[in-house]
Amino acid sequence: MNFPLESDGTAESTPRDTWRAEISAEIEAWYARLSQDRQLYLGQYVAVRAGRVIDHDADRVALYRRVRRQSPDTPVLITTAEARRPREFLVLSPRLERD
Repeated sequence: MNFPLESDGTAESTPRDTWRAEISAEIEAWYARLSQDRQLYLGQYVAVRAGRVIDHDADRVALYRRVRRQSPDTPVLITTAEARRPREFLVLSPRLERD
């Protein structure tokens, strides 16, 4: 399995940046669904890709293995149907950046 690379802080997009952006899009797609749609999967884990639920299972590990077998290098959101949208935090850093 290929893991995303760490960003070196440059403005160029890295595989890890791309991976994060795609997962963020999947998170947005999942929480944009009506709660009635999400409730269809209560008590289960869902795998979301391209805004669609591609698989679901009560066993997280089994779901993860199936998803990785089918899409080994593709970002796929795996979350519980009951999960609430994570809170966003703004972290201010005192570190100064030089150009």
